[in-house]
Amino acid sequence: MKDFPLCLLILLLGYASPVAASTYQVIKVKGHIVNKRTGEQLITKSQFSSEDELTFLSDEDRLALIDEHKRSFIARPKNNEKGYSLQPIRSKLGTRPGKILSYIEFVEYLNGRDFLILGGQATLEINATDLQPDETHFFYIRYRLEGEAEPVNKKLPFQGNRVILSKQDLFTVDAQSVSPAKASNFQLFFYDSEQKKSLKINDLRLVFPDEEGLTAEIEVIRSSFKASENQEGALKKAIENYLIEVYGVPEKGNLDRWLRKHQI
Repeated sequence: MKDFPLCLLILLLGYASPVAASTYQVIKVKGHIVNKRTGEQLITKSQFSSEDELTFLSDEDRLALIDEHKRSFIARPKNNEKGYSLQPIRSKLGTRPGKILSYIEFVEYLNGRDFLILGGQATLEINATDLQPDETHFFYIRYRLEGEAEPVNKKLPFQGNRVILSKQDLFTVDAQSVSPAKASNFQLFFYDSEQKKSLKINDLRLVFPDEEGLTAEIEVIRSSFKASENQEGALKKAIENYLIEVYGVPEKGNLDRWLRKHQI
């Protein structure tokens, strides 16, 4: 081996160990992103090579991707030869159940949280003695609706100590459906009708995803996993991490019911 020409050895080793290109499949697109090689605008289920250059129309555009090794990423625009950088979607902390034991805990539960509500409805279990809903005490959400001078106040229905957050109820105003995209500045209050006083709990960032689009995104992830891997929980964990990274943090019971509905 020591008599083998060094330049030929280097050349052979280079050919023997090529760096294979990865193939990415698009889970979700935010904005307008084009594969420069093909001229194709990327959409859910589009595929491209790691050797392709992408063009992002805006600095706010994003891609959620999965590769052939079942690794998920967020792609963001960057001034380099590929036009983007990749951030792995990593394991997230487990979501907490919606069981509220005190006012302070409720404030902290909502603080800085993108509250993802799957399937159009979620419930929160209120076990704080001073925040129990009944005939004279209830929770309501106030929000601003685009084009309206006055805020919208929506009383939240409840069953026992469970408060219901329903997309249909929240976005029905004067018997007319309104678009969640036109609503902003959500705030949660607890109202005492006897004292005529409102106690603010916290600001809210509610996320109601389009269920049809979300189902298509989940199918992209599901298609990358074998049935045996699904049984081992890898698919479930990948989907949970994706939901939290891309949309927000759901209440645990809401997440579990949604996953069962989709047979995950």
